[in-house]
Amino acid sequence: MDLADELARIKENMTNAPFDGKAADVILFLVCETLNAFERGITSAGFERSQIVYGCLPAGEAAQVDPKTWMPKEAQLRRVLASQSNLVELDYKQGRGRGILSNYRLKLADRTSEEPCSEEESLPQTGRTIRYVRTSANEIKPFFLLRPFLKKEMKNRSVRGVIFLLFFVLFGALITAVVPFLLLLSLVFGPSAVDLKSILSLVFVFMLFWLVWRLVYEPLIRLIDSRVVQAPAWITGILEDPCELEMYRQSDGQWTRLVRFTGECTLCGGRVELKSGKPEHAYPLVGRCINSPHSHVYSFDRMLMSGSYIGPPLPMEQP
Repeated sequence: MDLADELARIKENMTNAPFDGKAADVILFLVCETLNAFERGITSAGFERSQIVYGCLPAGEAAQVDPKTWMPKEAQLRRVLASQSNLVELDYKQGRGRGILSNYRLKLADRTSEEPCSEEESLPQTGRTIRYVRTSANEIKPFFLLRPFLKKEMKNRSVRGVIFLLFFVLFGALITAVVPFLLLLSLVFGPSAVDLKSILSLVFVFMLFWLVWRLVYEPLIRLIDSRVVQAPAWITGILEDPCELEMYRQSDGQWTRLVRFTGECTLCGGRVELKSGKPEHAYPLVGRCINSPHSHVYSFDRMLMSGSYIGPPLPMEQP
């Protein structure tokens, strides 16, 4: 495997599906600058902390920070890199005195040492891990009325984002709330006496209001804190499979996109999709195998793009 080819693949993945966080910015900088060095004929490129800081931050902001305290921990960088590829590793050489500065570079992982027969065998049965993949931003087709907003990534504080927020979210929620309120006022101040039919109509309207709130607007509110939620059915196209809404932060603001996280079950090889963690688990979203959705269950970490087996004890694990 050629290092340049693998770095180009990592760059494409991280560009199409940007990650939040300082560690992801550093890894993307190292990948891009290493590829640039290869194009200039440099076979091994190392970078000091100050170079990385000025490459990740605007010049004015970079001049005001201490590179030593700004740099993420080595373990964080390794985890982010491992979420993108298991063929490339971070080579970190710590500075040892004046004139010898800490140095970061990327290289192919050393696989000359003796390894277990397979990754599965090297993991404890209760700690099986899964790797998730994320679709590109324009792969999922939203509902045709929402395509001007969510066909690609939508910047929250943009013209598209403000129109989406005002028209589809705030205006729709206002209409949904006003209808049962007006019905209640008509019953209280109306000329006719309140009968059983009017009460049942009011109960029905309030139940309908609760369903609309639960299925349409609540996921959008939870998205602010959870960062990933199952996309409401009204957002996706009729022929589109279930997917997720993801909100992430970049240097120029927050963005929202339609994506789909999937993985391969380490137990049966089936497709793993994100579903609600309830009622078995406290996590809002877990990975469930489509072959055995209540037994083959995995946690989900959107930053590391990985998860661990959290399902019931497997037959071989029971005493």
